[in-house]
Amino acid sequence: MAYVESALAAKVDQALKLEQSIKEQKKALDKIKVELQTAALSDMENKNIKQVQFFGTKGHFEALYKEKLEIDNYRMLVRLLGDIVRDKVTRKVEVKFDIENRFKAALMTLLKGDYKAHDLDGLLADLGLDGKAIKTAKKKLKGEYKADKKTLEALGITGACEEELDAIHEVKNLERVQRFFDLEAIDLAQLKKALWLEETLSVALYAEEPV
Repeated sequence: MAYVESALAAKVDQALKLEQSIKEQKKALDKIKVELQTAALSDMENKNIKQVQFFGTKGHFEALYKEKLEIDNYRMLVRLLGDIVRDKVTRKVEVKFDIENRFKAALMTLLKGDYKAHDLDGLLADLGLDGKAIKTAKKKLKGEYKADKKTLEALGITGACEEELDAIHEVKNLERVQRFFDLEAIDLAQLKKALWLEETLSVALYAEEPV
């Protein structure tokens, strides 16, 4: 009986030790995840991208920026933006709204103020492109960091070009919102009362081989 009690006591001690070790390792892991998340968020903000991956030797870390747009006041939205809302937004029976993707993207850009006018021709010329190359670039540029970086590289523009890529992103976003809205006629403060934009950052670690 004493042996059994001794064995059980040892298991209790072992369990406590393991639990403490797990807590310490989880704390260390959470700290590393926060550091990776902070670095990822900084990279995404600097490059105007929504996904970042950091690779290790045995796997990778991924951060994904998500946005969720909901309509809080449909009537106010129609009053502020006009009949285009009735064309682009579908009222569902369960009182949910299905927003057309391009219109939804434009609305989110409008709410965030993530757009600005720039002299795109002048910017591209300053990068060393001639008239023909500028026309080609303007047709291919999308306002998306990775895609636009590849486009510029294909046209012979190398290097970081971070400021230029950021300006291109803002110009393309301006084009998107102007496609739907008269910016001078919109009361943005009131619009923010009719819509709800939720932004979240999800992160994950993926092991590609035994650690």
